[in-house]
Amino acid sequence: MRVPRRVIAVLSVAAAALLWPPQLFAQATVSPVPDIAGVRIGMTAQQAYDALKAHTNGAKISIGQNTIAGVSETPVPVGMAVKIDSKVPMETITVWLTTPPSKQVVWAIAQEMNYPDANKLLKGPVLDALRKKFGSDLMTVPVFSYWAFNQQGMPAGVAAQAGTCATRQDFSVSVAEPSGPTFPLGTPLIYAPGPPTPCDGLIEVRAQMRGPDNFVTAVSVTEVDRSLARSAREAYYSYLGNAGAREQQQEVERAKQQKAPVF
Repeated sequence: MRVPRRVIAVLSVAAAALLWPPQLFAQATVSPVPDIAGVRIGMTAQQAYDALKAHTNGAKISIGQNTIAGVSETPVPVGMAVKIDSKVPMETITVWLTTPPSKQVVWAIAQEMNYPDANKLLKGPVLDALRKKFGSDLMTVPVFSYWAFNQQGMPAGVAAQAGTCATRQDFSVSVAEPSGPTFPLGTPLIYAPGPPTPCDGLIEVRAQMRGPDNFVTAVSVTEVDRSLARSAREAYYSYLGNAGAREQQQEVERAKQQKAPVF
């Protein structure tokens, strides 16, 4: 199933308006880490859209947009989201794409499932289901459970614990409910990257369960590729840093087109 013309137009206009130096494109492949709602880290926008379409059973997928200072004066696609309220649990999924000038691929996914009180769950079976999908968690506290993988999809407990990655707050993503066919979607990739850490190469999964006592009425799961996030941030700030040189070169090219005076 292909993306509707409206979505193709939004994505194509943004891409066609921005011609990036090839060396700034982040090279990414689809991650072997388990998917969320059929979407995997590293997928292209088209692949992510198709995966969501297969998961949503007809619900409308919206395109999230944001302006990228120094890159585009008009909003460009930075993700997509869908709300599925025709079943139990009610489900909202948000997918974030890396930002220009990087090649746009999925770097983060968030899913939230909400259960009515009559269908509430026990925490134990929910955690068992998460462990069945993602393996043994590195940390489970009252607030959340945490998994970490390397880029090959293998558990990366030593690296994660060395960098105390579970408790780092370099950025955050959470489910964003779409408000229309296109909607404003924030992205942390427009902010400068901090100093390198042992966590930068990890793909992280966090799961949070909410509900009264030992019951669960809401489950949220996020999957984030910190390596893609850092490379996109670095590419963006490198692009901004080279803006002066590009403008100067453009002035030189314009001057070359001018006719010399006749003396």
